[in-house]
Amino acid sequence: MKKSILAVAVGAALVMAGAAHADVSVYGKAHVSIDSLNNGDESFIYVSSNSSRIGFKASEDLDGGMKLGFLAEQTIAVDGSGTAPTVFDRETYVSFGGGFGTAMVGKIDTPMKSLGRKIDFFGDQIGDTRNLTAQSFSLEGLGFTAGDICTGLTTATTPTLAQCTAAIKVKNVGYDARPSNVIAYTTPDMGGVAATVAFMPEDGTKDGSGFDLAVNYTGGPLFVGFAYESHGKGMNSGLASAGSDESETGFRLGASFTQGDMKVAGMYQSSTDIGGFKDLNTSIIGVGASYKLGAGAVKGQLYKADKYKDSSKTGATMIALGYDHTLSKNTSVYAAFAITNNDDGGMYGISGGWHSANPGVYVDPTSGKSESPSGLSFGVITKF
Repeated sequence: MKKSILAVAVGAALVMAGAAHADVSVYGKAHVSIDSLNNGDESFIYVSSNSSRIGFKASEDLDGGMKLGFLAEQTIAVDGSGTAPTVFDRETYVSFGGGFGTAMVGKIDTPMKSLGRKIDFFGDQIGDTRNLTAQSFSLEGLGFTAGDICTGLTTATTPTLAQCTAAIKVKNVGYDARPSNVIAYTTPDMGGVAATVAFMPEDGTKDGSGFDLAVNYTGGPLFVGFAYESHGKGMNSGLASAGSDESETGFRLGASFTQGDMKVAGMYQSSTDIGGFKDLNTSIIGVGASYKLGAGAVKGQLYKADKYKDSSKTGATMIALGYDHTLSKNTSVYAAFAITNNDDGGMYGISGGWHSANPGVYVDPTSGKSESPSGLSFGVITKF
């Protein structure tokens, strides 16, 4: 399967390279780490591939100053783990741009996700803000019973709450997504201000459309961004048996400021009717900073997730500390430590799906209380 993916990728590159007058480039990133991760109960050593990828870009100049573009990215498992993903599983789209801005159609990071990536000091590392902000959550600890969420789940034996949760939690849309079949438009820069609007059509799913809008300002050392995202109730149709029957909405406000060797950043997020569950709301707030030391930089960030409305002890606080060191223009190494202090019913981790090693969160089988995962990671990142 891996050989077939490589063959398709190389074939795509050759086809694009043969296109008349098209500027074609191949790029990528290899990000691998050695991690000691603890799920709150046991520690293990892992080798992890973290959003490693290869990509192909092509563009062609058209009449009237217009430009047609194409981009396709493929995840690469540098550690050799897991099953091979769908070919070109990352951003893959066609774009059409000019003085009016750029229109895109395809599989695209939402504007809300892109805003979060500009603020995070630990992107694709343990301690990534998406451990909290994605809100692709688990229903454990939120007061749901097995009967609430097991309806329609077929198993050989009577399913437990944990089994039901595992079966459906991955179906929640979340707020750091890369949806397929997106129609998006980005304005040109207007005095430091640029906006992106994205529409996710129903694609045959009743009430399954989504909308996203982000407005960002960049002026010298200051960056400020705001994003709003909504998901029709059909997007969470996989959770309907648990009582999901609402549209969900969220907004994100982020800012950063650079002064000399110091950079500080912060973000606030509010989510309403998460997963389509009425009044299942929460907010997340966090700050971070980095300071350059020669070829390196020390960094840290702290994010806090409030409890879900009407659900006690479902919050968490995540702390991440690290050091980055630049070896060349394209290569760096780092060390990172992160811990997520969960409330008794919190289910937040320290390494999400972009981090191939993810031990999750241990729940004490006797008390039902969530533990606090932690980890230490040493990684290398090289780009080409």
